[in-house]
Amino acid sequence: LKWNIMATDTAGARRVLTTYTLPEVTNTKGSDVIRTSAGNVQAFATAVNGVLGSNDSVAVTSANAAWAGKSSFNDTNGGLLGFSNAGTLANSSFASGLGFMRIDGGATGIAKSVYNEYMDGSAVNVWVSADKSIHIAAVPEPESYAMLLAGLGMIGFMARRRNNRV
Repeated sequence: LKWNIMATDTAGARRVLTTYTLPEVTNTKGSDVIRTSAGNVQAFATAVNGVLGSNDSVAVTSANAAWAGKSSFNDTNGGLLGFSNAGTLANSSFASGLGFMRIDGGATGIAKSVYNEYMDGSAVNVWVSADKSIHIAAVPEPESYAMLLAGLGMIGFMARRRNNRV
């Protein structure tokens, strides 16, 4: 089983949401490349929607545009991403799942795109469990745990101080 998660916004500036294999990706592609990547994702989604069955599943051959192995979509989005965004059951544990990022490309031009790992105080990991369920979860950074423990300590200190007054 090989899988990835991708979404795109192709109105105005181009954004691509994608999983990525750890460690964090450091290279950036030009906005023109990200616009092409966003178009590939949109074309693939359109092809899948066209053959989506009543039971919400897709069965296609390699000749169909909805086949995920097409070079224009595959696990590097036709080489446009500059990294693999695919997970496998071998890298599906919580500790070594995939990261999640947003790539921002401009509406025009070839300026470098901006790669933003989703880390609002925590990393976002994506993994597939043994029952083939996809999980997306925030993993708190060590600093978050330190702040939590400090806050709990302060609450305990205040509660003890209040009890000593009575």
